[in-house]
Amino acid sequence: MSQKAFCDRRGLGMSTFARWKARLATPDEEVRDAGERGELIELVAPPSAGGERLALELDLGGGMVLRIHRG
Repeated sequence: MSQKAFCDRRGLGMSTFARWKARLATPDEEVRDAGERGELIELVAPPSAGGERLALELDLGGGMVLRIHRG
């Protein structure tokens, strides 16, 4: 699917798409640096609202996926 078709299907402007594409292609400097040093990166889940379910999946590569569920 072309970028234009993707944007048209989702009602998204091409400039918005391009901005997010560039932003996501360049990881946050702090996160990238920590990853290169082999440091842990803290992920903070939002507080649970009345037993609300939370699911987090992290693709570790090589067919390994870490799944964390709350609720």
